[in-house]
Amino acid sequence: MTIRLPVLTVFLLLFVAGCAVEPVSTPEQQPTTIQGLLSGAADTNDASLRRQYQLKAAQMLQTDGEYATARSLLDAMDPEQIEDELRDRYLWLSSRDAVERGDTDAASRLADQLDPELPLRLPPEQRASAFESVAGAYELAERHLPNARTLILWSGSEARPPAALNQRIWGALREVPRAELEPVAERSSDYRERGWLELALALAAHDQHEVEARSQAIQNWKKVWPDHSAAEPFPGELALLRQLDELRPESVALALPLSGPLGGAGEAVREGFLAAHYQDLADPDRTTPAISIHDTHARTFSGIYGDLLETEPDLVVGPLSKEAVQELTSLPALTVPVLALNYHRDARITPENLFQFGLGSEDEMRAIAQRLKQDGHSNVLAFLPEGDWGIRMEKALRRAADKQGITLLETVQYDGDNNLNRVVADGFNINQSRRRANALMRLTGTTMRFEPRRRQDIDAIVLLASPENARQINPLFAFYYGGDLPVYGSSLLYRGSPDPGRDSDLDGIRFTDIPWVLGEAPPERDALQSLFPALGNNYDRLFALGFDSYRLTHQIQLLREIEAYRYQGVTGMIRNSANGSFQRTPDWAVFRKGEPKSLPEAEKESSRQAEYK
Repeated sequence: MTIRLPVLTVFLLLFVAGCAVEPVSTPEQQPTTIQGLLSGAADTNDASLRRQYQLKAAQMLQTDGEYATARSLLDAMDPEQIEDELRDRYLWLSSRDAVERGDTDAASRLADQLDPELPLRLPPEQRASAFESVAGAYELAERHLPNARTLILWSGSEARPPAALNQRIWGALREVPRAELEPVAERSSDYRERGWLELALALAAHDQHEVEARSQAIQNWKKVWPDHSAAEPFPGELALLRQLDELRPESVALALPLSGPLGGAGEAVREGFLAAHYQDLADPDRTTPAISIHDTHARTFSGIYGDLLETEPDLVVGPLSKEAVQELTSLPALTVPVLALNYHRDARITPENLFQFGLGSEDEMRAIAQRLKQDGHSNVLAFLPEGDWGIRMEKALRRAADKQGITLLETVQYDGDNNLNRVVADGFNINQSRRRANALMRLTGTTMRFEPRRRQDIDAIVLLASPENARQINPLFAFYYGGDLPVYGSSLLYRGSPDPGRDSDLDGIRFTDIPWVLGEAPPERDALQSLFPALGNNYDRLFALGFDSYRLTHQIQLLREIEAYRYQGVTGMIRNSANGSFQRTPDWAVFRKGEPKSLPEAEKESSRQAEYK
């Protein structure tokens, strides 16, 4: 029978420990039940024995699923007072608790005290659990290199390591920057660890789109490390990458609207696509597909698709319009894979071989909600433009906020022709505050000094607005007593090139946008804007869509087959989602002195400035 102890009982037993006068047991007489261990801890004045009993009781409680009660025991202990032989057990159990709760803050604190070899210092019967807990804490804390080293040690300590261990090791190693890997690899004398690090370095030497080079790097590594456990079996991503050059398409049909209302957008996508293609052509070591280009204007895409099949492509890229993608989702089957450049998000079932990728603003709403959660905000007021797009974004933002446990208190819709002062004042309930004050003065027949107050239930603002509207609205937040509220926005805020003279009114706004715009674009961006200035002014981000769509022709199999695979593109971090939709995670920036600064860099800059104050 499992005896469940209330947390209060645990504390009472711990409290009376201060009244203990002598130990009550020898090693042969040590208690074997949770109650016996806690009673023994209360009865002894031997601090080391007391901590030993408490830790053993906490371990048994965790095994019984009583994590909250076990945590009360662990929290009552001062880790600085725990001797080395018990400290490892304390850190293991604390890590186990943090992983069970998914507590990233606790894991981050523990990660500074853990080391990958900790499980090896515990009794053999506890090592598997300890390896899982320590690796889990490192993973929660995003300490990728020590996580990988822990998992590598685990794989070497087990006669038959868990089958998924190689996948987890690679999942951690691929997140480690090359500069961090190199010195560790040079110092490592362990065969198993050194082999893994050399494999990660071999792949880190090449960009993700360099499929042939990465495939060859794996083959070369295998020749040097023929018996290494990393290849028994290779993680799924690497196993697929070894044969990916054989699976990539030899011919691609690019089907876009090159005339009509969407002609400009289609041309921008085409030029971005070809820019990436020409980049590959310039490298004699890369294999490039044959490209055929087709205008889809004024035709149904289902009809065009039938004609395209006659050219026998291995992959079709397009269509661009949402309506054409919706048409495709209604087809029963696609014999040749299609990479559509838009989404039909309401489709519950899509045909096999249809992949959807685009610059949907819904991705940005999801990123905003995730950032709000990360920054600790839970009650949000949103300002959105009137019209169909604003309504769609309200729905997307609300869905994303709900998923993150964030309350979207209210959405305030505005029109650029409206009195924006009134829009913000109403959103902040300033006018309601004034009406209450006026009613009070009328009721009392007196005149009083009054300063209106904004509503106090908001801890962040989401502003979806063009630069012109945002330059007017953002200063009004401070004017109406909301200057302390952080403001978050989307790429709608930024035209794509710095304009500090006009954008200084946007200072402090955090916004999401694609790497192509935020300064991490390849040289092809400047070349495209120089060659096609009219397209660049209106469709710069569609250049990026075209560029990434070409890169994805090499990556579809990896994204399709490997759930954990991520591809860093110029439109953001790309991963596979439901129904063959490729989901983007864009980058973040903040306006400083009228110019966007990459958010991590801006945060470091603010920290440095704070140090000098």
